[in-house]
Amino acid sequence: GNSSSDFLKYLKNVNVSTGDTEMFSSTSFDKIDINSIIADSKDSCVATNVDLINRAYASCGYKIPMSQLVVIAATPGSGKTLFAMNLALWFASIGKRTLYTSLADMNLRDFVTRLGSIAFNCSFAESFQNTKEIYENLTKITGSNLEISINSAGTVTADQIVEKAMNENFEIVFVDYDGVLKTGDGKSADESMYNAFGDVYNKLTALSVNGKKLVFICSQLKVTSNQGGNLISLSDLAESSKKSQIVDAV
Repeated sequence: GNSSSDFLKYLKNVNVSTGDTEMFSSTSFDKIDINSIIADSKDSCVATNVDLINRAYASCGYKIPMSQLVVIAATPGSGKTLFAMNLALWFASIGKRTLYTSLADMNLRDFVTRLGSIAFNCSFAESFQNTKEIYENLTKITGSNLEISINSAGTVTADQIVEKAMNENFEIVFVDYDGVLKTGDGKSADESMYNAFGDVYNKLTALSVNGKKLVFICSQLKVTSNQGGNLISLSDLAESSKKSQIVDAV
């Protein structure tokens, strides 16, 4: 059928090796193909256009590794979306197939307007008034490497994002933002926010671990977090502290 997860399970049943970590398996340590691991690692890092991020990965050649689940966390209205869009534009410009999934109150023209302001250092008003020219110039930067998916809150599941990104071979994935993903039917007795959002992150690891993709997720902070300019820690992430057990960086 059309289910990638069912296909992976089928492959397991016919003893074909796959990277599906949902199926329990093990490898004898002395049988690891270390040469393949080293070869795969050579192209498994990518530089951003943000020096602060690159310097944080000095040990990886000042590039951020793929196969990472990264949370962009800040308070509402502080610029998470613009920051994420800047990264998405950069990755597309250097040839990385990039999927940006927007789950907020934004339409296509809003997206073009904001991306134009980022790319060409102009105001939102200037970008809005010159939408056609801005769009044409943006496509010269992104080519066909950037795809956007704009959806209403509560209509998209983590599974749908995973399936699209895996099936269409995207390398970089943005989820903006986690708090409005559809998490269930709301009828289950054990469907608490703690478990629901922990499950969302468990599912998104299919992209980072299985798919070896770099995944950025915009997320809110707890109301009391980052008071007095303190560093933001994983435990400051809102909705579910289970996130801190799953994500690679914040």
